[in-house]
Amino acid sequence: MKTIKSILLAAAVSAVGVITTSCTDYQDEIDALDKRVTYLESLVNKTNKEILNLQKAINAWANGWYIEDMAYLPEEEGGGYVINFRKDEYDPETGTAVSGKTQRMAAVIKDGEKGEQGEQGEQGERGLKGDSGQDAVAPVIIAGPNPYDLTDTNIYWFVNGQMITTTDPVTGKEVPVRVNGKDGEKGDPGTAPQLRISEDGYWQISIDNGNVWNYLYDQSNTQPIYAKGEKGDKGDKGDKGDKGDKGDKGDQGDQGEKGSNATDTFKKIITVVDTDGVTVKEVTFVLQNGWEFTIPVNTNGQKS
Repeated sequence: MKTIKSILLAAAVSAVGVITTSCTDYQDEIDALDKRVTYLESLVNKTNKEILNLQKAINAWANGWYIEDMAYLPEEEGGGYVINFRKDEYDPETGTAVSGKTQRMAAVIKDGEKGEQGEQGEQGERGLKGDSGQDAVAPVIIAGPNPYDLTDTNIYWFVNGQMITTTDPVTGKEVPVRVNGKDGEKGDPGTAPQLRISEDGYWQISIDNGNVWNYLYDQSNTQPIYAKGEKGDKGDKGDKGDKGDKGDKGDQGDQGEKGSNATDTFKKIITVVDTDGVTVKEVTFVLQNGWEFTIPVNTNGQKS
């Protein structure tokens, strides 16, 4: 399949070919488009990673895992936490973990409350002749309980506030896509949606590990979501910009100026310490939609 970069760069070369201008202007337009494509590719990768890490945390919570240890990532590495989840099989008589039956998984959780440091302003780009567009925005994929059935203990995926559904192969009915899988050695791991940008520039989603891709639609469910932002008005060629100033520190929970416009999955992470005032005994994860879940911390291999 063609990459985003090859498709959009080919389009750019074709477009500038019909404009009488200098070779420098050609290269300026191609360079600017190349930066935009690189940004789109990084946005897709970042969003898909956040989806996978969210699924790991919810599976740990739903299936009785605990946090073995966690470490804070420094700002230069993007901030957030590296969290190691653990699940033991216990001896019913002694209450201790059975050797060789321990399961582990790790996730990188970004804490939206911390915000991100604004980035160094870049050299102003030469104004482009033609249309300008708004920044790309990734669809917001989040998780939460079933709002239509309060007795349902499963957690489901939502995109832009709407439940993601699929067709049940047995009944032929539309059913919501579950985040959490069934526990056990051969249990169902649940489903993690994947995003990509189609060859015609729209967001697509897959819920079967990339076998089938469908367009994502806006909240009215009538228009597919364009990955490059809304088309802007036709503009004149601008002058070369001045060198940008150093960006201010990002506001609480928002991305830095040059970062993704996607909303961080986690709104904040709350650690609760034990009576000694030092040892963390549980961690609460609060998502951007307000739903939260708590996972205990246990490092001694004993059943709590």
